[in-house]
Amino acid sequence: MMVLNKYKFIIVLLISVGLIIGFGLWQNNDQEMVDQILRQQSSALKFLRFNKDSPILEHERRNYPLSYFPVNLEYRIIARWIPIEKVQPLFIPTSTNETVQYLEKGTITFSIDNQVFDLTVYEDLGNQNSRELLLIFTDQSTGVTTYSGGRYLKLKQIGKNSMLVDFNLAYQPFCAYNKAYSCPIPPTSNHIDIPMHAGQSWKLRD
Repeated sequence: MMVLNKYKFIIVLLISVGLIIGFGLWQNNDQEMVDQILRQQSSALKFLRFNKDSPILEHERRNYPLSYFPVNLEYRIIARWIPIEKVQPLFIPTSTNETVQYLEKGTITFSIDNQVFDLTVYEDLGNQNSRELLLIFTDQSTGVTTYSGGRYLKLKQIGKNSMLVDFNLAYQPFCAYNKAYSCPIPPTSNHIDIPMHAGQSWKLRD
């Protein structure tokens, strides 16, 4: 009986140690992901602040209020990706009352805050050097703590039917900083009916 209890104790101890190590690795992985997101956000802000191609007028760049919401990994989502079989070009209205040609590539489906959302994903036909998939969207923070014209998010396909959607990397279009730029207006079907407090935030009234 003593030997059996000893073995039970050892097994329980090994399981406990394994759980502790696993939890530590999980925490480390989360922190690494947060650090990676922070580096990407910092790079985006440096572009806006210092790059010669920044949409912000040069004399305004140094003191221009630029910020992000705190990183929240709950807004880093693996969405279901449903591509469109017969892709057709379409024209999307812009902030300067023009139109720009995009390809409607498919739909992403995901749940957050116990709600399910289906959003359309596009490819910019005007950018011949890039095949990037783009989500243009609004949410309940639009016009309150984020730009009134909506935000954009570049997506990464990670499987045949999976898409990485990290709203921590959502950004404001160039027309948020300079009205001379023409930016696609998010379709009403791409409205997320909750406040997405992730990604770039907006400190100015527009």
